[in-house]
Amino acid sequence: PTPVKVGYTFKGWYEGETLFNANTMPNKNVSVVAKWEANTYRLTFNANGASGSSYQDFVYGTPSKLNALSFTREGYTFKGWSTSSNGEVVYADQQEYSIPAEATTLYAIWEINSYSITFDEDGGEQVTDITQDYGTSVTLPTPVKVGYTFKGWYEGETLYTTTSIPSRDVALKAK
Repeated sequence: PTPVKVGYTFKGWYEGETLFNANTMPNKNVSVVAKWEANTYRLTFNANGASGSSYQDFVYGTPSKLNALSFTREGYTFKGWSTSSNGEVVYADQQEYSIPAEATTLYAIWEINSYSITFDEDGGEQVTDITQDYGTSVTLPTPVKVGYTFKGWYEGETLYTTTSIPSRDVALKAK
């Protein structure tokens, strides 16, 4: 008979180190042992909103560290790996992992970052700095300075006209 063992491939019946030939009846009592080889299964890393793809092969029954994160996602921080696209983090980056006896997918879990836009009114009426999540809609305030016309917010010498929070903190000056 051919035995079954989850996560392994049956390699045959062995008498010591010799493969037993079951087609010929021996002329003595024989004790044989099943020989098994652990299967290799693929773990796919799903970027879950980031770009790229990655995988890692694991030998069943042999824990190994997860490969280091190879994805980046602008405006987000990687929190860990989940077994579903919107699940809880169950594995940290490079954590030791044992694959089940099947191909598996882990999903990157991301947390949106918040960034600030700070304002230097250059002597004008004070406006409130803005701190919001990356990519959210923003309306830049219009300060008042008696006797002056507001020309816009500048980052250095460049007019700043964004309508959403960028993926970095920004300091602007009124002109």
